Amino acid sequence: MLVLGTAASLGRLVGARVLLAAGALAAGTWWLWLLLAGLEDAFTDPSLAGLWTSPNALPLLGAAALLVCLAALLHPGRGTWVSASGAATIVTLLLAVPAVDEGVTTIGLTLFAALVAWSAVAVAAWRVVTFGPLALVAVPAVAFTAAHVLVAVERVWSLGIPFASTAGVRLGSLVPDTSPLLLVPLVAALLAAAWVATPLPRDRFVAAALLVVAATATVASYAVPLAVVLGLLAVAAVAAAWLGRPIVASVVIVVTISAALPSAVLTLLVCAVAVAVAALLLRSRDRVSTTVGGLLLPAASAAALWSGAEVADVAVDLRAIPVLIVAGLLAIARPRVEVEASAVLAGLVAALASLDAAPDQPTALAVHLTVAGVLVILSSLLHQDRRVLAWPGGVLLAAATWVRLADLGVEAPEAYTLPSAVVLIMVALYRLQRTPESRTALLVPGLTLATVPSLLWVLADPVSPRAVLLGGACLGLVLVGAHFRWSAPLAVGALVGGLLVVREVAPYASDLPQWVLIGFAGTILTVVGVTWEQRVLELRRATSYLGRLR
Repeated sequence: MLVLGTAASLGRLVGARVLLAAGALAAGTWWLWLLLAGLEDAFTDPSLAGLWTSPNALPLLGAAALLVCLAALLHPGRGTWVSASGAATIVTLLLAVPAVDEGVTTIGLTLFAALVAWSAVAVAAWRVVTFGPLALVAVPAVAFTAAHVLVAVERVWSLGIPFASTAGVRLGSLVPDTSPLLLVPLVAALLAAAWVATPLPRDRFVAAALLVVAATATVASYAVPLAVVLGLLAVAAVAAAWLGRPIVASVVIVVTISAALPSAVLTLLVCAVAVAVAALLLRSRDRVSTTVGGLLLPAASAAALWSGAEVADVAVDLRAIPVLIVAGLLAIARPRVEVEASAVLAGLVAALASLDAAPDQPTALAVHLTVAGVLVILSSLLHQDRRVLAWPGGVLLAAATWVRLADLGVEAPEAYTLPSAVVLIMVALYRLQRTPESRTALLVPGLTLATVPSLLWVLADPVSPRAVLLGGACLGLVLVGAHFRWSAPLAVGALVGGLLVVREVAPYASDLPQWVLIGFAGTILTVVGVTWEQRVLELRRATSYLGRLR
């Protein structure tokens, strides 16, 4: 007691810095003595199993003893706890390193024992002292569990190509050097150590999720049927959805579907579970849950239909139609952006896969475009806030028509443009009837689509029945516009008809002598110059007349 009292008084007199310097000097002297004694580096011995009884442990013991002395001599405070934690870390390292030569199972047991022991110390008395040893043990423990989980994942995902195995497919045999039974105890010990030694929140759901991952990886490490692993993951996904964890539920169900791909039957069952998970999420009042459920439902339904078609041995080129119909009906039943986006993506993927296997790709493409266009237009008709979808729906139907016409060898432009032009004109006429104050400019897109493609064709081939029909149509537009006082038909008919007349007269004009053309142009210019004021007045009257038209 007298010696300890004297040492404590000395420590208070000389201060912490002097003691730290003295400790460093003592440690250096200790290492010099070891070198002079002929000892080699402490860890050059290829075998670590006998480190406890080897002189190589002396440097670590000396360092730990110095830190203990510093902890005893310093005033209670941060320096004392740091020194004590350092000494505990060195002792833990000295006791645990020999297990490296004893195999994977011994390493896992050693890590588990160290975590449990220091967690008990943290609960019983000195939590601050356990920071160092727990951090030292936690790093290899996390690496140990992560390595085993990755091995289990690789075993599941290396079973084979999609839809190539039966529902009874099994995982491979267990590697002898592994110790998967330690996964759950190690994860539990890591969670306990994190809770008792750090201020991290004690989230029970996160803890349960990590334990479920460890348990699933443990099961997947043995030669069990794949259905057992998928069942555990499916139950976890349903539980996460039930507890209101949409992100976790969606990630787990996606992983489960990817793991089930080797068997079509298992994929069908997992996709059915995914549909149930999406339905659970959609029933929630949480915005995130409903959004995730809306994204998951069409995709899961499409995957279930595709895998069901594989089980029923339906040809690949026929599978996209039911997928498109179901995805489209889901988007119609729940008109939300996330549902519609997922439905579009699912339908696109299914259509591309079916087209790749179709013997007659143009016909199949036309059918897929028609089905998609009908569904999009149906959504626009049933939901007032989705009226804008009528335009992409019309584009899809027009594209389907064009693909089919091209496949049949049709080259006339009117076959491609007139159906869409008629639809646009009918929509514009309906709008003009419903809202009398609307301008007839609504007719311009449809009239342009009906006349301009034919005009371009006539410019290349002026002498043809098409030119006669186009001229008659332009004359009819001018008469209709003048009769109903509509500016759009009058302007389109006059402009297109004028260009048509110029194109028809051009060949004859080129055959006339040049002096006739020059004289004719001079005469016109002279007449215009003499009657310039009258022509300007007439132009203003015509402009005013067109402006008064509807």
